[in-house]
Amino acid sequence: QFFGVTISVLGVAAAVERAGLRAGIIAGLLICASCFAVAAATPTWRLLVESRFVNGIGNAAWMVARMTFITNTVPKRMRGRWNSLEGTIAKSVEIVGPAVGGAIATFSGGYRSLFWAAVLGNSLAAVLVLATFDRASAVAGPDGVAPSDRGTCPGRREFARACAVREMRWAVPFVM
Repeated sequence: QFFGVTISVLGVAAAVERAGLRAGIIAGLLICASCFAVAAATPTWRLLVESRFVNGIGNAAWMVARMTFITNTVPKRMRGRWNSLEGTIAKSVEIVGPAVGGAIATFSGGYRSLFWAAVLGNSLAAVLVLATFDRASAVAGPDGVAPSDRGTCPGRREFARACAVREMRWAVPFVM
């Protein structure tokens, strides 16, 4: 996966720029979900390695589009907090992930269940992006997300209001 990301990131960045952030995020998630399905069902070591390489390409698309989205959406004064939160979540997953993955693999009968869980997670994330990242919203900003009334990134009050009145455009930064 690392080699897939490293080799493809520049080309993927150009493709995301042409296709748009929403399309880049969704394509990245669907590529990853497809590769996890192949990894779960593959009978050979070679196909497993190849699916992980292509998964890196999907991950690059998701990563580039997500980071560009955050840069375009989150005000400069709040980007450090968002990046810190994202980094904390990522590092927490790196610490807790192997233990949870080991438990899932042990109790579900093998490592393939981890890939199937990843298929489910990536598919769910793509559905959430489709539901919240409104490309055609008339009141939204250039990336389909309206900034809050105070010119800051949506906070707890805006998120609670969005849930109450079903304005899902406010949920996009939280989905990212």
